Amino acid sequence: MSQITATVIRETVAAFYGMTTVELAGSDRSWQACQRRAVAYHLCVELTDLTHAAIGAEFGGRDHSTVANGLLRPLSYEHEAALRATREQLIGTSAHAADVVRRWPFRTRRTPPVPIFIRRYTA
Repeated sequence: MSQITATVIRETVAAFYGMTTVELAGSDRSWQACQRRAVAYHLCVELTDLTHAAIGAEFGGRDHSTVANGLLRPLSYEHEAALRATREQLIGTSAHAADVVRRWPFRTRRTPPVPIFIRRYTA
């Protein structure tokens, strides 16, 4: 059992797709390569506490905006399935407790904004 880090995520995603970690973090801009990197970005955001800048540094010195753009683009069905499979594989081989690994939906402490003025439509 190991700790989940960006390096472990990069190795797991590369092994899932049958490529090397150098190819995953390389300069290839093809659609498939970008989708594969986006899967790794999603896992890094969900399972680690790294910032976008730190995730970009792990993946070939990319900028934080590149990571944010990769997270905003929708994944294809094939890559969504890969995301779920690699997430379960990482959680299953982790020394983390399952509730700690799945903490990502509850990361923010901000309260949702309360509208100051609610317009009421009258007929």
